[in-house]
Amino acid sequence: LVFALLIYSGLYGIKNNLELEAPVNKALKSESSEYKCLPGTLDEAKKTAKESDYLKSILPQSIIDAYCE
Repeated sequence: LVFALLIYSGLYGIKNNLELEAPVNKALKSESSEYKCLPGTLDEAKKTAKESDYLKSILPQSIIDAYCE
């Protein structure tokens, strides 16, 4: 499922002519308000997925619920 979402995201970016962000060439060991951090725990990741408008626009709610149990 993750790979399908990655491919879908890439195709969405190509179709909509989205620009890539510049690469970050520094260590991000400390939190910075300049960059979003990935969820630190499984519970945080599940909460983020459940609230994601992006996932809701692609996947049925039942699939999101099943993966976030």
